[in-house]
Amino acid sequence: MDPLPKGRKRKMTRRQILAELEKAVKDKDKDKRPKFIFIRDDEGAPRVTLCDIQYNDSKYRGISICSFRDVPKKKTGKRIALDRAIAAIISGRNILPVRREEAFDALAISGIHLESNIYKACLQ
Repeated sequence: MDPLPKGRKRKMTRRQILAELEKAVKDKDKDKRPKFIFIRDDEGAPRVTLCDIQYNDSKYRGISICSFRDVPKKKTGKRIALDRAIAAIISGRNILPVRREEAFDALAISGIHLESNIYKACLQ
């Protein structure tokens, strides 16, 4: 493997980040393991899932918004939100803007009223 130019760091892969997060969960390191927040609709279904990860002195967030046509499942929301938080870590920037009006409706029904510049994977 060719060495990187001086001062440049090699990007972490998704697999490496997942391994670090799994180790944090196993070691019960509360500061490094992912934190999940579930926002439920009026019927108690987990319509929005947030995943916050503290990684290398920065905070990253992944958001999963369940469509009204889908059956909300906590496990699916966690997986999608975690994947998006990891995507934000890898990219180092905000990615995947929310564009569908239905997603904003799901957020509003869940009690979240945000500006139109919201990203599903973001650096905070």
